[in-house]
Amino acid sequence: MHCDPFTYVALDFSPAMHEIAAEHLGELASRVTFLTRDFREPDWANDLGMFDAVVTLQAAHETRHKRHLVPLLERARSVVAPGGVLLYADHYLTPETKLPALAPARDEQPLALERAGFVEVELRYEEGNMALWCGTNEPPRDETTTYGERQGAVNPVEQIAQRFAIHR
Repeated sequence: MHCDPFTYVALDFSPAMHEIAAEHLGELASRVTFLTRDFREPDWANDLGMFDAVVTLQAAHETRHKRHLVPLLERARSVVAPGGVLLYADHYLTPETKLPALAPARDEQPLALERAGFVEVELRYEEGNMALWCGTNEPPRDETTTYGERQGAVNPVEQIAQRFAIHR
């Protein structure tokens, strides 16, 4: 089994990063919509639609202070469909961190996800001073089916974890 969504949306504040990503992806870049948005702006999530899975990779430190992490995650949650997942990967504070205001401590990362409204927050992978966390956007209380039951498929985080050989 592998993760093979039909389309992707890539957000970054840097057009140059989009160019590098498109070059790296080659033919697969045709399946990606590249959008330039600044995560530091409160309206970055407007008009994006809903997604079954959202992946952030080193986005939180771009907000320039760890106090902005929960609002960033709340905005990300606003585009995660009920029962969908957020994969959040970023550096955490270590004694060697030169700018401690940029990064939360490791134990603050899952708390930030929970404060943003995600449930079932789990550590999926950790290496060096970087952790990959998964949180679920809780379905409405009257909804009893899971993502997989609604879609007839495996939860996207399980597909991603299998693709990258990340195991619980």
